[in-house]
Amino acid sequence: AVLAVLMVASGARAADAPKTPAADAASPAPRALKIGYVDISRVWSECRRRTDFDNDYKALRLDLASQDRTRTDEIARYQSQIEKLAMGTPERLELEEKAKTAMKETEEFRRKGAQELNDKFLAMFNGLVGEVLKEIALVAKEGDYDLILKEQSPDPNVADRADAVLQLGQRVVLYAKPEYD
Repeated sequence: AVLAVLMVASGARAADAPKTPAADAASPAPRALKIGYVDISRVWSECRRRTDFDNDYKALRLDLASQDRTRTDEIARYQSQIEKLAMGTPERLELEEKAKTAMKETEEFRRKGAQELNDKFLAMFNGLVGEVLKEIALVAKEGDYDLILKEQSPDPNVADRADAVLQLGQRVVLYAKPEYD
């Protein structure tokens, strides 16, 4: 596909050039297509802001997990107290109602927490990707590149076959000289 794009792009530039011999001699040859690539896996692993991203996300996860533990401990205390009381007593019925309410609130907390984690991740990730793309665009303009392709070096710690196949499918550049990155 990359070769087809290169051929089409080169063909398009050549097609724009005049066809007459006199015009060909007077005008310079179209410049070659300048293509660069960026190893996005390396960018991601070496990005300084990624550490902030990871730390902020981890802190939120730990905070939500701590609050969840507090809630589940409270429910366990209710259950322990309920088991000590005789069936049908007003105290037991009251504690059962409190435990039921605490369970509903905990489920709602977990649902909202999962949504908050997702929203926070997307906001941080999209912000970081936006910064990376902006930097790539600056380098591309400064270097007068026509096209910047994404390379994705494989993760040596791939977990399973599906991830390994996915990694190959995500690659856009299958070969490039390292000095072009």
